[in-house]
Amino acid sequence: MAGQTLTGAEMIVQVLADEGVDTVFGYSGGAILPTFDAIFRYNAAHSKGTKDAIQLIVPANEQGAGFMAAGYARSSGKVGVFIVTSGPGATNTVTPIRDCMADSVPVVLICGQVPRSAIGTDAFQEAPVFNIMSACAKHVFLVKNPEELEATVRTAFEIARSGRPGPVVIDVPKDVQNWSGVFRGEGLLNLRGYRERIQHLEESRITKEQARDFFKMLLRSERPLLYVGGGVINANAAAELRKFSQRFNIPVVTTLMGIGAMDTRSELCLHMLGMHGTAYANYAVEDCDFLIAVGARFDDRVAGKVAEFAPNARDIAHIDIDAAEIGKVKPVTWSHVGDAKTALADLLEYGRHFKKDFSKWVEHVKALKRDYPLNYDRKSPLIQPQYVIECLNEITKGEAIITTGVGQHQMWAAQYGEFRHPRTWLTSGSMGTMGFGLPAAIGAQFA
Repeated sequence: MAGQTLTGAEMIVQVLADEGVDTVFGYSGGAILPTFDAIFRYNAAHSKGTKDAIQLIVPANEQGAGFMAAGYARSSGKVGVFIVTSGPGATNTVTPIRDCMADSVPVVLICGQVPRSAIGTDAFQEAPVFNIMSACAKHVFLVKNPEELEATVRTAFEIARSGRPGPVVIDVPKDVQNWSGVFRGEGLLNLRGYRERIQHLEESRITKEQARDFFKMLLRSERPLLYVGGGVINANAAAELRKFSQRFNIPVVTTLMGIGAMDTRSELCLHMLGMHGTAYANYAVEDCDFLIAVGARFDDRVAGKVAEFAPNARDIAHIDIDAAEIGKVKPVTWSHVGDAKTALADLLEYGRHFKKDFSKWVEHVKALKRDYPLNYDRKSPLIQPQYVIECLNEITKGEAIITTGVGQHQMWAAQYGEFRHPRTWLTSGSMGTMGFGLPAAIGAQFA
């Protein structure tokens, strides 16, 4: 398509195709109709050709589209895309955008806007999307120069998936969608500072000095514990985490967002910690003398009274992609800012000759699991929700993708569900958004 003349709307759709997008979720309206029409034209031209058409999934409202895109992204690891109109269409997406920001989910929202000449006049279905979304999203673009539209859409995908993933919003005036220009087929916006930071993160490796200090702490420890969050899943680092846990014989507790990073059937998995976590996970945190946090942020639902969290931990190590999370809640002894997958691999390589017997600690942890199990009234004549989840486990064998809303059922599912793989547990963690479960499940089905 490079060198051809396309409308702005057609450029948007072509960049989506170039980025490998196979499904978009959206609800139409006047200010975004040119882009919807461009999707229909693209599909008419490609449905029987060498490229597959882009599936267009229409929700009941725009919030549903956002959570469908989130479910798609959470279950696949790819960028989810949703498209809405201006004004109320855009404002209906504030909650899913904030939800994705809070849980580090990569999505791109393309919303229509009134023509450039009408911006600021309180035109029909006009809303200050840039101002509203700037407080909620990882980044927001208002496309005023149509010559930059193609590069803007491509850059939005780069920002959404790089570093700590998150939502990016592109506000596109209707006249920019109707504008015609030459499609370049390449090019990004000039974001030098951002790319330098991302390059630094991608090149960040644990040094020999860092590794030496880490294993000194592990050597003097008798009761090490891995505290794992959603960052491990976002980094596709579950395999490295499991190798690390097994190689050094270290038990693992997970946050709500970290469920699935460890196979919940593993003897070393203590399931979820925190306010709604298992008693044995919380006792292990209390007993450990070396806490190793990976892709976790010491959330209030986990740490509670921060001064009393992991009270016996002589040392705390923290690996995270976001430097702002290091020491934000809990002071740490050792830290590394970078990709969790690479960091765990580096530590595995450096520690290949490390030897320390933690079997007594592991036996203590197993005893905690035996002595303080999750349970409910199994003799009740009424159907217990926990029993229903256990029946689902029998059927799914921990292989199904499970989505939830928010509330008690969410916690029962987290506590009693079996999850063998990452990206099979989809829930609204930080925001706790009710109504998340059904649209997220629809999005996951299309991923």
